[in-house]
Amino acid sequence: MQNDQKTTIEEAVAAVDGPSEMARRCGVTPQAVCRWLRRGKAPSDRCLAIEAATGGLYTRYVLRPDVFGHHGGSGQPTVCADPSTLPARDVT
Repeated sequence: MQNDQKTTIEEAVAAVDGPSEMARRCGVTPQAVCRWLRRGKAPSDRCLAIEAATGGLYTRYVLRPDVFGHHGGSGQPTVCADPSTLPARDVT
């Protein structure tokens, strides 16, 4: 049976319109982002960049709870419920 549930990194990449845009926002190559997707998780040293790239929609705590814990210290969930809070894409 195939698992159709998206990983958190897949959701984060989709939230910014794909691997190329995530790569641009994080300062890495699209191939690096594709490696993250194949592995099913973000490297811990890139989580802050991904958090910034998604405008805080996907925090380091959500991306890698095994490294950063499950919450940002407030006891509140650390995923923003409103995707409209993503920063606008710069097309220049």
